[in-house]
Amino acid sequence: MILAAFEITPILVAVLGGGFVTGLVALLRFRVDKDAVVVSAAQGAVVVQTGVIDALQEELARARKDRDDERARVSTLEDEIDALKAQLKNVRSE
Repeated sequence: MILAAFEITPILVAVLGGGFVTGLVALLRFRVDKDAVVVSAAQGAVVVQTGVIDALQEELARARKDRDDERARVSTLEDEIDALKAQLKNVRSE
């Protein structure tokens, strides 16, 4: 709806305000502005997507570090369990 109003604006300007040449200039200017808006919006979308990608990469790196830390912790706990089992075996054999 709003876009239709913008497309009719140059025609209204031409009819009411100054003739064919003025309307033509307004129409050409509108098309250039419309393309600039599209390009600007696309650039903004790229910036937003880049920010999201960067945030996701940071989160992935953090998750990988947490995983590696937990694996190291599990390995340490497994070693402690093995040592406790060996001690228990020695106590039972006495």
